[in-house]
Amino acid sequence: MEKVKVVIWYARISTNELMQKYSLESQKEDIKKYCNYHWYNLKKIILEKASWTKMIKRPKLNNILENEKFDILVCVKIDRLARNVLDLNKIVLNLNYSWKEVVFIENQINTSTINWKLFLNILWAFWEFEAWMISERVKRWLKQAKTNWVKLWRPRIKDIPQSEEIKEIRKLRQQKFSYSKIAKKLWYSGGSVIYLKLKNFKKRRN
Repeated sequence: MEKVKVVIWYARISTNELMQKYSLESQKEDIKKYCNYHWYNLKKIILEKASWTKMIKRPKLNNILENEKFDILVCVKIDRLARNVLDLNKIVLNLNYSWKEVVFIENQINTSTINWKLFLNILWAFWEFEAWMISERVKRWLKQAKTNWVKLWRPRIKDIPQSEEIKEIRKLRQQKFSYSKIAKKLWYSGGSVIYLKLKNFKKRRN
C-alpha cells in the first residue's frame, strides 16, 4: 500500500492583506480541496503574519524548514513562500535534497517535476519586471509631488492673521520647539521657512 503523504500548509499573510482575495479563509478552502483530491494527510496549518521579505524575520517558516517532519509543503501562491528568486530557489532546493516537495496551488506547480525551475524563474522574471514598473511609477509621482510640493502637501493655516501666527511661533520657541518641529506643526515645508518668517516680521516692525 502506498504511503499517505503528509502535508504542511504554510500561509503568510501581511497585516494589510487580510481582506484581499487570498485571505486566510480563501487559502483554507483551497488547501483542503487540494488535500482531499490527492488523498493527502493535512498534518498542520501554520499561519505567519508578516510583511517582511527577509527570511530571518519569518521564524515559523524557518522552524518548518529545520524541524518539521512532512512530505509536501503547500502554499496557495508562490509569493506566500518567498518574495525573491534567491530565497525561493534556496528553499525549494533544500527541501528537494531532503526528498520533500513544494506545491503552489494557484500556479499548479509541483517541484518534484522536471520543469519546475524553468517555470518558476519565468514567473519571477515577470513579477520582478512588474515590481520595477511600479517602482518607476512611484518615483515619477514623487518627483512630480516634489515639484508641486506647496499645492499637494502644504495646507497652510491661511485664516490665521500673520501677527497671531508669529505669536504662536514665538510661544513654541519658548517651549524649546525647534524650527523644524514648528514647521511641521504649522504645516510648512521646513524650519527655514519659520526662521525667515520671524526674521522678516522683526524687520517690518523695525
